[in-house]
Amino acid sequence: MWYAIFDEEFTKSTFLNVPKHFWIGLTDEYYSISLLSLSLLKGIVNGLAITLYVFCTLNGYRIGADGDNGSFWMSSSIIYGVVVINANIWVL
Repeated sequence: MWYAIFDEEFTKSTFLNVPKHFWIGLTDEYYSISLLSLSLLKGIVNGLAITLYVFCTLNGYRIGADGDNGSFWMSSSIIYGVVVINANIWVL
């Protein structure tokens, strides 16, 4: 997390003088179609689960006598908060 925030795992001169630190990019260690597909699938499933969970628990499947079925503004605000927390947990 420290390196993600401050982006200084190594000094600039170390990166310029020691090319072995670039081995991940040179060997395509983390760049493949299967890893990209897995990440996209994880994001879609995670986003769908969060959205469905929030809307189904807050709004439910019922419509009130006045035609109201819950607060869309509240649901979307909670989804935004949960997505931010979820993204930070994945980064950690």
